[in-house]
Amino acid sequence: MSTLFSATIQCQEIVYPVIETDPVLTNNGADDPAIWLHPTNPDSSFFVGTNKLGQGRLELYNLDGTRFFSTVDGTTYNNVDVMYDYVLNGDTIDLVGACNKPDTSLDFFKIDPETRTLINITGDNDVEMSDMYGFSMYNDICNGIFYAFLTRRTVNGYAYQYEMINTSEGLINIELVRTITNLPSRTEGMVADPVLGHFYIAEESVGIWKYGARPEDGEVRVLMDSVSGPNLTAAIEGLCIYYSGDSTGYLLASSQGADDFQVYDRAGDNEFFGAFEIDDNVEDDVDGVYHADGIDVLSFPLGSMYPNGVFITHDLSNDVGYSNYKTVHWNDIADALDLDVVLDINPRSFGDGLCDTTDTTITNLVEFNRYTLSLFPNPTNENIHLQGLPSRLLNSTIQVYSITGEVVLSERLKGNQLEVRHLPAGRYFIRIEEHVVSFVKS
Repeated sequence: MSTLFSATIQCQEIVYPVIETDPVLTNNGADDPAIWLHPTNPDSSFFVGTNKLGQGRLELYNLDGTRFFSTVDGTTYNNVDVMYDYVLNGDTIDLVGACNKPDTSLDFFKIDPETRTLINITGDNDVEMSDMYGFSMYNDICNGIFYAFLTRRTVNGYAYQYEMINTSEGLINIELVRTITNLPSRTEGMVADPVLGHFYIAEESVGIWKYGARPEDGEVRVLMDSVSGPNLTAAIEGLCIYYSGDSTGYLLASSQGADDFQVYDRAGDNEFFGAFEIDDNVEDDVDGVYHADGIDVLSFPLGSMYPNGVFITHDLSNDVGYSNYKTVHWNDIADALDLDVVLDINPRSFGDGLCDTTDTTITNLVEFNRYTLSLFPNPTNENIHLQGLPSRLLNSTIQVYSITGEVVLSERLKGNQLEVRHLPAGRYFIRIEEHVVSFVKS
């Protein structure tokens, strides 16, 4: 195990909220938000949040924070996520997914962009876990497979990965494909990177772990940052990613115990860039954020209200009414911590072109006529092993290409092993005869 974090304490910056959503309707049940970008009219985008207490529900909010839609009362949803461009029996749709505690199921909703409502398309998804807690979705863009992640509140910190499977009736079923058992205490916040192939999970009293996002990546991990270091304070709650390019951007976390938020490099060793607090906006009468849980962020312009992107967070200590959600202009966070503002990363086209070449589709497992080749570990930060390579290709010279098609490495194999430790973080391609396989350098 290795621990990767900066030992330099960064300046704690102050930013201010722009708007706050209507408080949840019952108890202090707000917990986790997500952002949905409308495909043609960004001003019609919305925020979705969970109400996990009392007569629970999912609630949709306009960009000005007003509630305009709720699911049926009585369903306690703890965490929620948005998935773009899900392929459902030939149709491309956007999804809202959430963990349904009373029914012990993972629920999926099709977003109707015209009516801005949610249509339940949940199949047979009973996971038999009344203590479900964290939830997130992941699109393995190079393999065309969609997954959902789930954690439990009371049984260690186990995490479960499910493949999302379509039914002939247009519903979504799930199938368990991986269980992560090396998390001995409570976990909730999760996010997966569809291009770099990382899966981050917050063990609340320990820190942030980084795994591979595919089922075959197993339980190999690194401790990206720890509460024993200078940056994080338990409990670590929400995680989200700001995308500024194919392999650039930021991982954000919420430290509930310190009422602040941390920003890390998305790539490489996840360098720590700094932390910020969200204080009272006296001028606009929006109170600050305390005891935050879930968070989300979007780099693409979100209508006239958020021309430079938006960050949204749960706020337990709302000053009027029950708990709610607060938003911050991304450019205010970027200015405070000297971060990038990138406005052309549309979540619907993110990763386009990374997995296609002129003559093949790239995966990390390619079946040849004479043999099957797999790469592991993937992602890797030192060496890549080519398992299944025929003996005539052992010790041969292999060329590695960048996502732009440039040869970045021409190296002789050491048996079936290729050293890639000196490559920058990102996705790369290896051509083996007439085929192409891909790997991620972490």
